[in-house]
Amino acid sequence: MEMDRIDIDSALSLRLSERFKVFAGYKYQNSDMKMESVTFERDTTGLSSGEHSLITIEMPFHGPAFGVGFSAPFGERFFFASNLSAIYLWGKFDFKQDGYQYVDGDTAKHPSGGNGSVSGIKMNSRGFNFEPTVGASLGDGLPIFTLGIRIQWLQTKFTNAEQIDLESKWCNDYQYGLFVSAVQQF
Repeated sequence: MEMDRIDIDSALSLRLSERFKVFAGYKYQNSDMKMESVTFERDTTGLSSGEHSLITIEMPFHGPAFGVGFSAPFGERFFFASNLSAIYLWGKFDFKQDGYQYVDGDTAKHPSGGNGSVSGIKMNSRGFNFEPTVGASLGDGLPIFTLGIRIQWLQTKFTNAEQIDLESKWCNDYQYGLFVSAVQQF
């Protein structure tokens, strides 16, 4: 299985006070998955058979995000900051399966029964991002460095998936990790 995922987040913020801000933004997320499998069987007569299957899935999403931020200095050059935002996304699900079967001694590839494609299934996601950070401003004209944790929780639901016999339930997706940034002010 191979998966590529792209997340693009953008935001405009308004500082309400020295320590608090609000922001609104836009998120784009795309997931491309490719799953390949091969099975092989040998029966009691010594004949072998197998099946090769390739499944590709594409799920692009986009939508708004809204949030609040807090920041506070500690010491002369250090600070703590945190952002919390809510997200709501719209997307679609495209699925394609190609496969073939083969039998011992037969060089022909026979299509398997699981071939087919489904496209345009609508999906919705909702969730939040939480990003606490600590940082340092080393002086005028020097970069600002931050170290933080990003936690993202999304729930995704198929909204018209009757054609692939899926229930319309919310499924959880968790992402988390460390990040480092350097910002140079001009």
